Amino acid sequence: YPSVGEYPQAVINSQIGDEYDIFLGILWTRFGSKTLNYESGTEEEFYRALERSQQAGKVHIMMYFNIEGVPLDSLDIEQYSKVRAFQKQIAELGCYYFTYVSSENFKNDLRAHLYKVIENWNVNSKPLTTQVNLSNLPVIIEPIEDEVSELGLLEFQDILNTKSAEAVKSLNEITVSTIWIGEQISESAQKLNIINEQNPVNQIKLARA
Repeated sequence: YPSVGEYPQAVINSQIGDEYDIFLGILWTRFGSKTLNYESGTEEEFYRALERSQQAGKVHIMMYFNIEGVPLDSLDIEQYSKVRAFQKQIAELGCYYFTYVSSENFKNDLRAHLYKVIENWNVNSKPLTTQVNLSNLPVIIEPIEDEVSELGLLEFQDILNTKSAEAVKSLNEITVSTIWIGEQISESAQKLNIINEQNPVNQIKLARA
């Protein structure tokens, strides 16, 4: 929402805060606008999340790059070069990213990856004796509105002008599915008394980049 701070991205950083468990970054052909200290808001938010991740793994970072083709007459070479440079840079920092070629591909991968993250959190806490059937996950099929709330990045507005509206729609579907997974795990955990009350997995928050 509109506000004033040291610089625009600082306002976004403040609104996002640090109370999230997963940092989800999505890039295609545009890297975004420069901030005070970084080449884009995406880059700034990534490094903020990376710093927290290095503090006893407080944040799980998940980066995705859309490699679907784009018409050459619509491609901003400078922006795309920055995306590729960032992709190489984070790989050198140990970031294992995924690529996708379609919104459906992205949705399926992200659904599976989020489930794995939650599953690993459960294993690190106490083992579950129940399973969640992913085939029954609810999916939003209504079209998204033009106005996307809480994007958290100036860069998403750039991508939204091209193909990323589909990725945002898929992300909304995954978010609902993730909440549903959390509720199922929480219900089973309460019955079996196997989840530490100080680390509930049904309170997952996503920071979307």
